[in-house]
Amino acid sequence: MEQFFELESSATFAFHPYADLPEDAPRSSDGFDPMARRETIDTLRTASFDQVRRYLAWCRRGERFCDGHVDSELRTGVLIAALHRLRVLRSDLGKR
Repeated sequence: MEQFFELESSATFAFHPYADLPEDAPRSSDGFDPMARRETIDTLRTASFDQVRRYLAWCRRGERFCDGHVDSELRTGVLIAALHRLRVLRSDLGKR
C-alpha cells in the first residue's frame, strides 16, 4: 500500500479531489455538494483519466482523515474498478 500511495501521489500531485471536470455530469439544479460526489464501479467503467485521478486523490485524502477508508474502497470493489479503468485507458493510449 505504501508503494501504491507513492505512485498515486506522483500521478495526482496538486490534483484537487473535489474539482469539477469538463466531462462531469452537469450539476443538479438544487446545488452541488462536492462532498457528495461518489464514484461507483459503474461510473468508473467509462471514467476519463482525470476522473480516475480525482478519485485516487480522493482516496488518499480519505485515508488521511479516516483510517480504513482505502480498505473500504477495496472491499466494495470501487478502487479495483478505478485501477482496471487506468489499465484500459493506458492500453487504449498505446493503440494510438
